[in-house]
Amino acid sequence: MRKRIVRALIAVVAIGVLAFLVSQPKRGTVEWHKREYLKARKQVERRTMLDHLKRLYVNIRKARNYRFRSVSDGEMRRHQMALIRLGFLEAKTVRVSKLLAAQLKSIKDAGQAVIPQERLRFTELSVPPIVSIPSAVNVVAPRQDIATWEQLIHKADEQAPPIVVMKPIGTNTRLRLRVPEDVPEIEEMIRKQDGVIRRGDARKHPK
Repeated sequence: MRKRIVRALIAVVAIGVLAFLVSQPKRGTVEWHKREYLKARKQVERRTMLDHLKRLYVNIRKARNYRFRSVSDGEMRRHQMALIRLGFLEAKTVRVSKLLAAQLKSIKDAGQAVIPQERLRFTELSVPPIVSIPSAVNVVAPRQDIATWEQLIHKADEQAPPIVVMKPIGTNTRLRLRVPEDVPEIEEMIRKQDGVIRRGDARKHPK
């Protein structure tokens, strides 16, 4: 009797394993790259179970000097490019008249109201690393959502306050930008650009 039960259990397990293997997407297909992309993105964004446990450890032990591991986005980009080649994703540069780095979150929030969460997981919005006017917003998203993102970005561009003023400083005419304080990585942007000064530092330069 016991042998029959053991054999039946083994058969059930074997059938389950076989069904699992058969259901897995074939390597190189859109579904396979989608699965691998999400897995890699989860690691890059530090949303794995191990990352959650590490943050819990840091909070409990108050280990402020703890260094989280550095994760390359190379694997994620590889699957993203494959999905673009296969036609599931599309990369688009949307030209705008203002700097919209501070508006990216509100644009994403607006997209969540009209685009299914399943497709939002494959969406990325970013701005060029160099501050310039006119500017742009880079979009990588499922092909059917690109037109929606373009509309949301142009709407945000229309509603954003003007931030560009041409004003002479000394003997040279320079472009002065008013940039919101919450623009991501603005400190690094300013530091890398020759001749870029803060408004509070302008009085240090001759008028």
